[in-house]
Amino acid sequence: MQFQKGQSGNPAGRPRGSRNRTTILMQALLADRAEAIGRKVIQLAEDGDMAAIRLCMDRLAPAPKDEPVDIELPPLESLLTASLRQQRSWRGSRPATSRPPRQGSWPK
Repeated sequence: MQFQKGQSGNPAGRPRGSRNRTTILMQALLADRAEAIGRKVIQLAEDGDMAAIRLCMDRLAPAPKDEPVDIELPPLESLLTASLRQQRSWRGSRPATSRPPRQGSWPK
């Protein structure tokens, strides 16, 4: 049987927002101990555990997302100028060792 374009093979499908059984069980197990676990992570962070510190910092000060960055760019006279500037900046930003090997110099 061929599916019609734009039509799901299982129209009833899994409802949006539904969770699988394992997720529900894990959340139920953690719900009773969430406060104790949180306190333990904070204690470990205070004692210098870097993984715990990282976890706490990720929650307290998450990395900004979709934040605009203002930078000044010189005016472009043409697409050729833009292309040349891009190539120049790209060449200057990579280490010499990142260049691909010359033809015939691949290890055998």
